[in-house]
Amino acid sequence: MTLAQNEFNNSILKDFTLQTVHKLLNGRRLSCIRAIGIGSLCWSLYHYGNLSSARQLSIILAIKEAFPDAIVTYQELRLHTAVIRWLKEEGIDVLEPSDDFSIIPKECQVNDPNGVTLCIMPHLPIHLVDNLLLSYWEETVLDNLIIIADKFDRSYKGMEFYRNSQKPCTGIKGPIQ
Repeated sequence: MTLAQNEFNNSILKDFTLQTVHKLLNGRRLSCIRAIGIGSLCWSLYHYGNLSSARQLSIILAIKEAFPDAIVTYQELRLHTAVIRWLKEEGIDVLEPSDDFSIIPKECQVNDPNGVTLCIMPHLPIHLVDNLLLSYWEETVLDNLIIIADKFDRSYKGMEFYRNSQKPCTGIKGPIQ
């Protein structure tokens, strides 16, 4: 984990990531950081011989450090007990494994109208992303949700995403068919 953190902290990606999060917050407060489906640190290293999960967790730890008042949760289907213990030592709430995101966990329920939830979920299947979006569907809650995911644009046709502009997602009125 230290190697991945050092790589990230010494790269331009750290500054870019934190500047982007600040820009997306637009003066609002980051209340909760949800890491979903990042992967198990042990699993990716042992089975794939890479640090991809550790690198992704390094991004989350940097955001956590920049926003120390934000609650951070980690949700993964498989985690080694040593990883769970380490995450807890880092101040991260480890949530029970689940493939149902239709309910916002109590740890992530934000009652502050300026409180934003940042969901980082790089590998979630589209049906789980859809499930998560529906749980935040109320207009005031959805306005305070930022999602970082991959292949997002290929899955939701017709929605406007944050791309080379200052505007976040707009024009969403109901579930996508």
